[in-house]
Amino acid sequence: MPLPLRASLLTPDMALYVVAKRGAVGLTRSAAYDHGKDGIRVTSNSFLSKAASPEEIAGMVLFLARDLAGFATGGVYTVDGGQTVR
Repeated sequence: MPLPLRASLLTPDMALYVVAKRGAVGLTRSAAYDHGKDGIRVTSNSFLSKAASPEEIAGMVLFLARDLAGFATGGVYTVDGGQTVR
């Protein structure tokens, strides 16, 4: 599964960050798998942009909390203002 972290964003001494990010992704997917049968959705948000406003971040969180996102589970959603596509 691709992570929302691209190799081009890596800088020296990021090993601990990468391990933590992979752990968070694995935990998200595992919890979604384990608790999906109980109707519990588990997602993770990755906020990379230091310039994002609370409203911009809240938009993704509110979407994921709504019934419209009822089929979204086990995913990691990046809110970074496009940093990972540059």
